Amino acid sequence: MKSLGVKAALIISITLPIAASGQAVINEIMYDPEGSDSSHGGEWVELLAEGNMVDFDSWKVADQSGTKGKFLNRSVSHVSGPKNITTGSYLVVSENPEVFKKAYPAYSGSLFQSNLSLTEEDEIKILDPNSKIVDAASYIKELGAKGDGASLQRIDGSWMASVPTPGSANSLSEPKQARGPTYSPSLSWAQSATSGSIAPVTSSINSKLEVAHGGDRLTSPGSPISFQAVVKKNAVPDSKANFSWSFGDGFVGAGQFVTHIYKYPGEYIVVLNAKAGDAVATSRSKVRVVAPEISISVGEGYLELLNNSNAEINLFNWKIVHAGKAFIFQPDTIILPKSSIKVDLSLFTMRGEREGETSLTNFLGQKVVSFINMLRGLP
Repeated sequence: MKSLGVKAALIISITLPIAASGQAVINEIMYDPEGSDSSHGGEWVELLAEGNMVDFDSWKVADQSGTKGKFLNRSVSHVSGPKNITTGSYLVVSENPEVFKKAYPAYSGSLFQSNLSLTEEDEIKILDPNSKIVDAASYIKELGAKGDGASLQRIDGSWMASVPTPGSANSLSEPKQARGPTYSPSLSWAQSATSGSIAPVTSSINSKLEVAHGGDRLTSPGSPISFQAVVKKNAVPDSKANFSWSFGDGFVGAGQFVTHIYKYPGEYIVVLNAKAGDAVATSRSKVRVVAPEISISVGEGYLELLNNSNAEINLFNWKIVHAGKAFIFQPDTIILPKSSIKVDLSLFTMRGEREGETSLTNFLGQKVVSFINMLRGLP
């Protein structure tokens, strides 16, 4: 396989030393072919051998049964090409080899079959004949490559969505459809979504290229935070810059615009790496994620949400849930520090049912605050 870029977004590759059986890394993942699986190569995983592997069909590929389900160790059977893999060679494990060969007729390397069942959020493990984990990778759809013809590939140490390259080195090529996050807001949204400095932080490894992506940021768990790569200087003729991101929590991304959601409070370093031709540059910033402190009260025809913390909170895609119904907040619904907003009850579709729990959940579905029978007695 070629490389992947995040749980959102997270893709982690762990390579453990294996003695006689050899080594391999997950190099490329096709988890959601464009259109019908049967006409676009099906699901497959490419491995890059970092040691000689004898009798690979005695190895296993494990993936989860459904999203976050139990791991199933799936057997591997040889289909075509060399059965014993040498160092530096690629091999593909396909859910449907015949479909794969029709989609990639130029592929002549080692091809194996396994009953893969990859979902849009999954984890893949490669196990040697002794059932030891040789490599593992997890991913989510926010990394890209969901039904758009791209695959997730390891490129320069990062996982990115790009045009599939089974059997050859990965490369960052622009697919025929847009890649990256499913929501790519403007820079003004990215700035308003957080408080703190937005002064550019720029550094360069090569004076031909300089990039920036804004200054330090402040957010809360479950609130989307967006970044935009800005090219300050590009002295490489006819070379468009490519961008890869590390969000400091194990998640990565690719593209000029990216959106990320932190699950836990803490301080994280965001690193933007850019490349244009032979020029490379990097930019760093810090994101401070603070736990929200919100209380809710009922007024005359409205709910009041009070932000008790010293950081503003963006409620985009947060929900007020009551009696099985929900009101979803739209982009840029922001509560300033030590301030409140009032939401008219006429916006809710939960009128009539007043008993039971009323809760506020964030973008990740985590319950932030809840009350029992809060709406009882209202008309």
